[in-house]
Amino acid sequence: MAGYFTEIPIPETNSIPITSDGEDPCANCQKAHAHAVKLDPLTAPSEPSCTYDDADLKSIGPKARIATLESENAELRNLLQVAEDKLAKCTCGAAHSAPLPGFAVDMDTASPPESAFTFVTTSAASALQPIQPPSSLSVASSLNPPFSAMSIGSLLAPQSLWDPLGIDSTPITPPMSDSGTFELTTDIWPLNIPPRDTLQHLVETFFSSVPLASRLIHKPSFMMSLQQVPTSPGFPHVSLLHAICGIASLYSPIIRESTNRTPEDSGTSRPFNSGIILRPNAEEGVQGEHYFPRRVDDVVDPGPDGFGAMHIRWTESTLRLSTRVGDRLLQLLQAAVIVTWYHYSRGLVIGVYAWLGSVAKFVAPLGLNVSEGFEPLSRLPPQMLFLLGRPKSAIEAETVRNVFWITYAMERLYTAGTVWTLAMNDEDISQLMPCRLSDFVSGVFVPTRSRQHLFSSNMLLEHYSLTTDPWTLYIKATILVSRVRTFNARYRITSKSGLHNAKTSPTGSELFLRLDQTAAKFCTEIPPAFRTPVGAKVDPLLYMAHLLPHVAMIQLHDPHANFSDSNDPSTIRLASAVQSILELIYAICATSFDLIYLDHASSFCWFVAGATIIRFLKAKMGLKEEAEITRLTQELNVVKFVLGNLGDRTMIGLRQIKLLEELYEDEINSNRDRSDCICRRRPAQDAQLEASGLEESIDFLTVFIRNTQIPKCLVQDLQLLLELSKDIRRAMHVENENFDGSNPCLHCRRSHEQALKVDPLNAPSEPSCIYDSPDLKVMGPKARISALEYEIAELQDLLRITNDRLAQCTCGAAHIPVPQAFTETSASFSPLPAAPGPQPLEATMESEIEFSFPLPALPNTSQFLPGPPLAWDSLSPHSLNQIEEMPQDDSPGSLELTLNIWPLNIPPPATLFHLVEIFFSSVPLASRLIHKPTFISNLRGVPTSPDFPHVAVLHAICALASMYSPIITQPPRRPSQDIRRVRIFASAVMYRLDDGRGPQEQRYFPRRLEDVLDPVPEGFAAMHARWAAESMKPSVRIGDRGLQLLQASIIITWYHYSIGTLVPLYVWLGLMSRFSIPLGMNVAEGFEPLSRLPREMLYVSKMPKTPIEAETWRNIFWITYVTERVCAPGIVWPVIMRDDDISQLMPCRFSDFISGTFVPTQGRQQLFTENVLLHHPSLTTDSWTLYIKATVLASKVRVFNARYRIHGKIRRADPTLAPTQTEEFQSLDRTISAFLQSIPRAFREPIGATVDALSYMAHLLPHVARIQLHDPHAQLRVPEDYSAMQLLSAAREILDLIYNISATSFDVIYLDHACGFCWFLAGATITRFLRVRMDAQDAEEVSTLTQELAAVRYILSKLGERIPIGIRQISLLDELYDQLIRNRDEVVSEVYGASSQGRAGSASSSPGN
Repeated sequence: MAGYFTEIPIPETNSIPITSDGEDPCANCQKAHAHAVKLDPLTAPSEPSCTYDDADLKSIGPKARIATLESENAELRNLLQVAEDKLAKCTCGAAHSAPLPGFAVDMDTASPPESAFTFVTTSAASALQPIQPPSSLSVASSLNPPFSAMSIGSLLAPQSLWDPLGIDSTPITPPMSDSGTFELTTDIWPLNIPPRDTLQHLVETFFSSVPLASRLIHKPSFMMSLQQVPTSPGFPHVSLLHAICGIASLYSPIIRESTNRTPEDSGTSRPFNSGIILRPNAEEGVQGEHYFPRRVDDVVDPGPDGFGAMHIRWTESTLRLSTRVGDRLLQLLQAAVIVTWYHYSRGLVIGVYAWLGSVAKFVAPLGLNVSEGFEPLSRLPPQMLFLLGRPKSAIEAETVRNVFWITYAMERLYTAGTVWTLAMNDEDISQLMPCRLSDFVSGVFVPTRSRQHLFSSNMLLEHYSLTTDPWTLYIKATILVSRVRTFNARYRITSKSGLHNAKTSPTGSELFLRLDQTAAKFCTEIPPAFRTPVGAKVDPLLYMAHLLPHVAMIQLHDPHANFSDSNDPSTIRLASAVQSILELIYAICATSFDLIYLDHASSFCWFVAGATIIRFLKAKMGLKEEAEITRLTQELNVVKFVLGNLGDRTMIGLRQIKLLEELYEDEINSNRDRSDCICRRRPAQDAQLEASGLEESIDFLTVFIRNTQIPKCLVQDLQLLLELSKDIRRAMHVENENFDGSNPCLHCRRSHEQALKVDPLNAPSEPSCIYDSPDLKVMGPKARISALEYEIAELQDLLRITNDRLAQCTCGAAHIPVPQAFTETSASFSPLPAAPGPQPLEATMESEIEFSFPLPALPNTSQFLPGPPLAWDSLSPHSLNQIEEMPQDDSPGSLELTLNIWPLNIPPPATLFHLVEIFFSSVPLASRLIHKPTFISNLRGVPTSPDFPHVAVLHAICALASMYSPIITQPPRRPSQDIRRVRIFASAVMYRLDDGRGPQEQRYFPRRLEDVLDPVPEGFAAMHARWAAESMKPSVRIGDRGLQLLQASIIITWYHYSIGTLVPLYVWLGLMSRFSIPLGMNVAEGFEPLSRLPREMLYVSKMPKTPIEAETWRNIFWITYVTERVCAPGIVWPVIMRDDDISQLMPCRFSDFISGTFVPTQGRQQLFTENVLLHHPSLTTDSWTLYIKATVLASKVRVFNARYRIHGKIRRADPTLAPTQTEEFQSLDRTISAFLQSIPRAFREPIGATVDALSYMAHLLPHVARIQLHDPHAQLRVPEDYSAMQLLSAAREILDLIYNISATSFDVIYLDHACGFCWFLAGATITRFLRVRMDAQDAEEVSTLTQELAAVRYILSKLGERIPIGIRQISLLDELYDQLIRNRDEVVSEVYGASSQGRAGSASSSPGN
């Protein structure tokens, strides 16, 4: 402890003053020393140890001594807290080591910090021995399972509790001769997967407890694969095993989950209003080395997880890695479904919505929504359109159908309480209905010819016996709920577009009546064998199939019901539906069935019934019908009871109860008189108010009597009142002197108020009252000093033990630095001398950041710059010169104040302003995405201001702008041998490349997959793109400025498209679209879904307040719309935002937007406006609106190709009629031609004195749409074929635009990078024609096409000089060229001759040369 503080001996007190000069010992100490020498001369000290040798102690009295001891006590507690925090993060087992001998400490008073896990006792641990691998089976030391740091057994209950549940405790005795022996399996057991017998128990629990488990995964096949060697291709993917372990822990009796953490233990970040995140552990990482944090979890330690949450987190990590390499995507989708189930059961709303989006984005690439024969129109075979091959067996085919319908039902039910657009539209689904469970489990082939589709006639009310069971009824009930939701969402849009009669009320429309009739008949049309969900046994799926039709009825009639009118048709329907749900509740409660084994989505059905009861209750209270009020109150209690029963084991039940209580407060208590609630205060609050009022009265009377001329009689009365008030104050002061410690006394409150006035920033948050300690009431100075000394001695012993344990720590937890909050209390502990003289920018940011925690070591941003900031003026003089002139005074917007609280990892202001200017001047849509004047103004404010841009936006801008900036240098790509890749077997078994050892050469339990992979350092752009993504995580959880988060996600999507990373691009496209839906970006005012609730309760964002905000809102949505379509135009997968769900207005012109001019919305166009693609109003038309309309045109072509076969089946079209002969095809073909001709004259030349990047895209996209429309039908070998001629014409129109841009000095990097795909599509079309002309031995045409192909490769190479997407498009074009041209036979190669040489040098020469 010498390094922490100096122990100060306590002087003995005596009634006689003892004097000493501080040089010689006093008489008392000399006598004591002489006596000690007589008793034990061997151990006695050589000289007296006088406590008065310290001159400073001569003048210390009891008060000063108590203050010194209290300060020392507080410092020791802080040091002990720091040491215990470090020890709590230890993962090598040092935290649980026994204390060293020689310290006798009372562990009752020195209990270790509570862990997030509930570890079993020694007896329980000994009972768990049989679950360990047999001792005869040796495990190689180099491949020791990674459970040494965190034993799975510590999370399990004693095994003696397992036997009644049917778990055999006999150790497994595997065969030793088979190739799949347990010995081999143990040696290569996957990372962090529980031991085999524990895993077996969890798998069995999963299949027996989760209602849809046996539908999601074919159990017999899965159990067989689980017995294989983990390195076998048939062994289950580790992400699937982690997911099963996670959700099975909710049901298993042998898993002890941690209790809910308190808010202070939840590990949340401490963001400022701008989203600044601080690192509580200073600048050192888990391994004790200074490092640049790779993710938010490294800055904001989330704390230890429970067993289920730990495995769910590992599921997410393994999913990320396997998705990049496309490893067994169907199993990854199954794992994602299970993770979504887990988040829903735990009541994690944001997690559910995020994972629903991930599941939906998995379904589309795999083609699960498309059945055979209903593929989109394309030249390519079906296996090239989707990532999942054809099923090889009947079991695989049925598994695909089951997985799809589970994702379908899950998305509908888990978001049934919202009006947000669904990711999977019914019109894009052609998948067959699944077979019965008995046929699926047994592997019996069931013919598909008679199977039903979504578009089958009367499919909701007709149930074929060979394919009907509770699961298919569940699906059909979900479809009914989905159709009601779609009707409510699209009614106003379809009414405006003419599909419904606008004069007819919604309840009188044909579709409403049809849905009402279907919902009423659904339960009565259920086959007799399935009409009783609760009988001798309870079928969870059948129970849901009976609940959902009543939910659909409620959601259909709720927006139109008049609860005060008992004869209203909608009110009658609602009352009937609620009673039906209550009857199902009564039926399930009358049994001994545990509600946890139901589908947890049933809680939403019960909640809907409870919410409807509350509305009836409100109406009856208004009518004062006491009998009805009593009945409805009892029914509401029944609903809350069943939800509470479910909430005993799952959080979703408790969450639904909380929502019901909030609704009850809004609906019932909002109209009641709350005066009694307002006046109801705690006694301490009343006493405080009385004391405050009394002081004001005394002060007023004193001043009034002195300064006012009043009669003597009144003066006497007032003086009497003043004396009485003072007596009351003295009585209250005496009461405060005998305070019970619950509230501070009046004196301390006044001192605290004065401190707030003098220094509000450094003042404590509440009074620190000396009367709060009950010990002070009975302790004198001597007793208080003794108690403090005793406490200090105990703290010293505890601190020694903790430090000894930390000394044994090898995982790096001991190197975590001390937070500044603990060291600022005493300068003697950690002096912080200020550096003399002015300091450079880096020194200022590292040493003068004034936070409650120190700023970590920021990465040296200058390593990415070619020179000092003074040398930048030649590169960007305008922006950087302005930065030098920023004010340096103490104004709120000064640079000095901004630097003191500059956000973590954001470049210095000069660099940031340079990148911001580059962003707005280089990215075509930047000034549309963000209103530049407002953004620049906010950026010059204080970072803690609510208007300061979110750090996610700043990181995203830095990432994208660095690709354009001349002062940012990207590090060279490392050789492949330097990149440490993970070793993946076919089963995705992961090993550490360093033999399971961290940098400290000790095994530790990694928190995430990146800790195993040890990724390589990144460049400037990739670093900021990753931090943009990471900084969005905490903000999404708390809903912090969703609009700015959407802007950041759009910029990150642009970044990933530009660098050509396809998997992250597809992920961010989904996230971007899913962000916009809850914000209501696609819905214009007046086109909200049918609902009783106002718009602000339907979406998570508020309506814009100014014209600039409104136009920014529209621009952001249309950028999202365009980005989703132009960044992934080469695929046939469904988009998330469909045109049918969009009612947003077209944006105004850029000049009006940037100036803030108000443009009326009355004449604005919408997607369903008549002739919207060909009519361009002058007041709202510019290159951006033309770009949007061209994208809409390309989108319509994509939808036509994707849904043609489905619509043909619905309309029963003539099968002999070719797609090119349909009216829809011909209408699209005519619209494409008319669009180009309808462009206003001012925008017909995108390349003139200047190049308009948006107008250039508006001219490219119609030709792309024409190619995609005609490509599936073109016969290139038939010269007179219309589609073939249209293809070649469109390709050469794109070539003309390439020639025009190549003839200028314009750098193509400043175009929209999506033009790269347009050029590639033209090159791919030319390559196909080139192959045909070679086969026809047309040498002249071959030469022409070869030169045209060279022009395409040239322009792509120019784009690829700075942007990787250009190189990627060239690579794809070369692959197509190799498939079609280079692999031809010898004869065709001779005909091709020397003309092929032009292609080899095309990348380095202009097409004009």
